[in-house]
Amino acid sequence: MDVLSMESYQQTSAITVRALLFTTPLCGTCQLAKEMVRLCLESLPKKLPTYECRVTEWQPYVQKWKIQSVPCLVFEKNGQVLEMIYAIESVSNLFALYKKYIN
Repeated sequence: MDVLSMESYQQTSAITVRALLFTTPLCGTCQLAKEMVRLCLESLPKKLPTYECRVTEWQPYVQKWKIQSVPCLVFEKNGQVLEMIYAIESVSNLFALYKKYIN
């Protein structure tokens, strides 16, 4: 999963749904969430663009989308939040969630 800067995000438009995982570098739960997302992505039959976003570099969007804590997985299209997940409980839950946006 690549790190996406806010500047790069603003320069691209999402024709399809993207997943943005908001994290902070020293957050242990964020590291676990990244690993679960990575495992989920490896098992998906079709890929959904997924990026890590460092919350400190994304303050305008954190405020606009009202992100309350990290880790936070945001599914968005063209800047519109489709779904926001704070409790990343398991790879199987992530798999079901991703499949909803792939199909």
